Amino acid sequence: MASYVFLTPPGRAPGDEKTVVLRDGFSFLAYLFPPVWFLLHRLWFEALLSVLLLVLAGLVAETGHLGLAGPFPGIALCLFCGLESGNLRLRHLERKGFRLEAALEARNLAEAEEIFFSKTPLATRTPVNSGANPAPAAFRPVGDHRPVLGLFDLHGGR
Repeated sequence: MASYVFLTPPGRAPGDEKTVVLRDGFSFLAYLFPPVWFLLHRLWFEALLSVLLLVLAGLVAETGHLGLAGPFPGIALCLFCGLESGNLRLRHLERKGFRLEAALEARNLAEAEEIFFSKTPLATRTPVNSGANPAPAAFRPVGDHRPVLGLFDLHGGR
């Protein structure tokens, strides 16, 4: 099951049509092309920083001082961007005034949206796909604890 976070724009009611849904998970585009991914999501500072760090990692690899470990700083930077891209985008939207409405787990985006936008209590809801293994989605309203996107699971909080 994947983790999803729902953010409402400033001045909008919870459950508005402009609600932003972020999926927690590895981003291959952010791993392969970090500056491009940051620019697509309007993370200007992060895009500039990733370009500078990738150029620096390339220069370090080019000097040959690290030997066979020369490419590893660049690979580590790209891996970090791929793993933490959702968290960086979440923090950016929160700085812009978006309110964190809910963090939940679901099998796919359609199920996550159905859970978030439905008005029925979770206990009375039937699973969307009642197949061989109908594991219901876990819903955790956001209170004092902020969800962690990236390397940590949403169940335990921080």
